[in-house]
Amino acid sequence: MRRHGLAGWAYGVFADAGVGPPAELGWAERIALDPAVLAGKPVVKGTRLGVEFIIDLLAQGWSVEGVLRNYPGLVREDVQACLAYAGEVLRGERVYPLSAQAMWLVTGHQPPAAPRAAPARRR
Repeated sequence: MRRHGLAGWAYGVFADAGVGPPAELGWAERIALDPAVLAGKPVVKGTRLGVEFIIDLLAQGWSVEGVLRNYPGLVREDVQACLAYAGEVLRGERVYPLSAQAMWLVTGHQPPAAPRAAPARRR
C-alpha cells in the first residue's frame, strides 16, 4: 500500500530500502540551525550538508544507500531526520491568496489589466 504526501513518500523510500519507518521521526537531535553555518540553513549536525541538499538528492532518485555510500559521515538516522524536518516545516506552511494590488507590491510586477467587456452590438 502506498501512502500519500511527504510522510507517505518517506515511508516508501525506507520501505523500498528494506526497512520500516522509524519509530520516532524526531529531528532535533540530528539537525542544527546555526547562523554561522551555511548561512543559517538547517544542516545535519557536525557536517555542512544541508537538509535541502539531502532532500534534493532523494528527489533526484538517489537511494538512501546511495546517499550513505557517497557521504560516509552520514547515517540512516540523519537522512530520516532530514525528511522529518522537511515534513514538520511543510506542515506549518500556510498559503494565503493575495489581491492583484498586494501581488504588485510584493513582486513589483504590474497586475494584468482586467479584461474589457465586449462592446454591445448594434442591430
